[in-house]
Amino acid sequence: MRKRYITFHVWQTTISFDGHWLLLVPLILWLVATLYVPVMAPSLSQTEAWGLAAGITLLILGSLLGHALAHAWAARVVAGNRESRLPAHVPIYAFGDAAQVWPAAPTLGHEALIALAGPAASLLLASIGYLIWDRQLHPYLNVSGIFLAGINAGLALVNLAPGFPLDGGRLVRVIVWGLLQRPAQASRLGTRLGRLMTAALAAWGIVLILQRARFSLETGAGTLLAAAILGLALWQQPAWQWDRPVTTQAATRSSDFLHQVIAGLLILGMLSVGISLVPMNNGLEAPGVALAVEPMVEVPPEYRHPYAGSFILTTVFPQTPITVGQWVYGKLSPVVKIVPPERVVPPDTTPQKMAEEGT
Repeated sequence: MRKRYITFHVWQTTISFDGHWLLLVPLILWLVATLYVPVMAPSLSQTEAWGLAAGITLLILGSLLGHALAHAWAARVVAGNRESRLPAHVPIYAFGDAAQVWPAAPTLGHEALIALAGPAASLLLASIGYLIWDRQLHPYLNVSGIFLAGINAGLALVNLAPGFPLDGGRLVRVIVWGLLQRPAQASRLGTRLGRLMTAALAAWGIVLILQRARFSLETGAGTLLAAAILGLALWQQPAWQWDRPVTTQAATRSSDFLHQVIAGLLILGMLSVGISLVPMNNGLEAPGVALAVEPMVEVPPEYRHPYAGSFILTTVFPQTPITVGQWVYGKLSPVVKIVPPERVVPPDTTPQKMAEEGT
């Protein structure tokens, strides 16, 4: 039995942060303190940066806990007075709880609601983080709020990828259960898709490193770490196996084929969401804030002349590395440019130095 270092006993289950967090928490703290905070708030001292990083790390852990609690709460609500079917132990990983440990809900609709409860809670936390940032109350709150928004939005989207240990594995079960009436096969399919996604992500991480671009080592290592966490969750947590009788309805060959096509398209759509979050070594330049000049300038009446159009002040938002979704957007948008990462951060400097110098 693996050591559980932080546990929360909720209703009939135990939600826990297990031993691998002894390695993850210091890594997260170090990354936030040395990369994120210096870029987002370069005026803060080193002591302030580490203190703020500690608070942001707690926000990450709290967000993951909230994601898992949303699943447990939804399972209790939809079950009513019947058996809640909560697992005895719900382990938390960097993407949320391991979805494959959850038994299927009594009905198809309940299964969908429980599976979507976690991403919905993450989107709610993302909205709260954005509102905090939007108020611009204090530098600490600004930096923490936008991080809370970004990490929870990413958590919600990544869990739509169609395979365990993500919530998308349960959504695959919903799709195959509802359209093909094969819930037992759906559970196995979710595990297989999860293994395939993990292997593909690991292979892509190696490709990123071999590209030898600016930040390719960091981007590739982060991708490999994500694949390792997914693989660890699949290896450590056995998937719940379907243990109930299945009632099927007679279907014609044409309707069965149509259902298979619809199920495949839905799963491919979910996969596209996951792929859109995969990192790339490219850079991106996108237009930022555009402000009209005329309201800022007062001209005496005798010097005013009719004119067409408007003068605007624009900013350029550079970023590297980017995701597949951003790359596709850059290819489709005429105002966004895909550029080499060295154009965003030259080889002779770092993102932290550029933020400190205000470039």
